[in-house]
Amino acid sequence: MAATTVMPVAKATGLVDDLVDAAHRTPSAGVPGVRTFLTGSGHDTPDVYAALEAAGLCVVGEDHDRGGQFHERRVDGTDEWALAERYQDTGPAAASASIRRRAAHTAAAATESGAQALLGYVRAHDPAPPWDFPHQRAGTGLPSALLRDQPYGGVSGAALRAAVEALTTSTGARR
Repeated sequence: MAATTVMPVAKATGLVDDLVDAAHRTPSAGVPGVRTFLTGSGHDTPDVYAALEAAGLCVVGEDHDRGGQFHERRVDGTDEWALAERYQDTGPAAASASIRRRAAHTAAAATESGAQALLGYVRAHDPAPPWDFPHQRAGTGLPSALLRDQPYGGVSGAALRAAVEALTTSTGARR
C-alpha cells in the first residue's frame, strides 16, 4: 500500500481497486485460525501479519492507517492535489482521533469482518494505542488480548504465544 502514495493517481487507484476486488473474491472462512481483528500501532511490512497467522490467528480485519482505512476513501480527482487531499485523512488513527471515535470505528469494522477476537498490537514507544484499547474491547464485546512494547515490525514470541492461547481458549477455536 505504501508504494501507492508515490504513484500516478490513476495507476494507484487501479491497483488498490484490483486488490480490494481480489480480497472480496477470496473468502477467509476456510482459512484456519481464530478470526482476529487487529488494532493498535501501524506497521509497514507484512511481518506482523505473517507472525500472527503463523501462530494460529487469521487476521480478517484491521484499522491501521495503511491497511483497511487506507482504501476506504476514494480519490476525488485525477491530479496530485486530489491524491494529497485523500491522504490527509485516512480514518480515525490513534494519534489523531478521539477514543470514542476509534472505539466506534473498530467495533463496526470488527463486526463487518466477522471477527471472533480483538488483538491490540502496540510497538514500544507508541503511547496512544493502549489508551484506546479498553474502549475498543468494550465496544466490540470480543475476547481480546493486548501485545504491548513490541519491536517495530515484529512480535515477541512469548507474548504472542500467550495471546494466541488466551484468544483460542476464550473463543473455543481450534488452531
